[in-house]
Amino acid sequence: MECSECHGEIGAVLRPKPTACVLCHKPGYDELCRTWQKEIEELLASVEQALAKPAANVPAERLESARRAFEAVKRDGSRGAHNHEAAKQLLAEALQALGAP
Repeated sequence: MECSECHGEIGAVLRPKPTACVLCHKPGYDELCRTWQKEIEELLASVEQALAKPAANVPAERLESARRAFEAVKRDGSRGAHNHEAAKQLLAEALQALGAP
């Protein structure tokens, strides 16, 4: 799908309510999307904490890689709604790179 199909034209970007998702997706998708977003919010918070206090032995390139992953998911703004699995993987890999539990 094109972005404009859910978000309108570039000049007036809309943030549709999750209940609008069921116009194209099967019933219950809106709740699934909210569950995904909560999971991504929690992962973002964990990565942010790990970035604030990284382990002393984390190499600079791993720290920078984790920071880029965090920023990419944060910048997207959908909290995983656009591609939950990719966002989840990026953040999980960031936590692993930072040596976070």
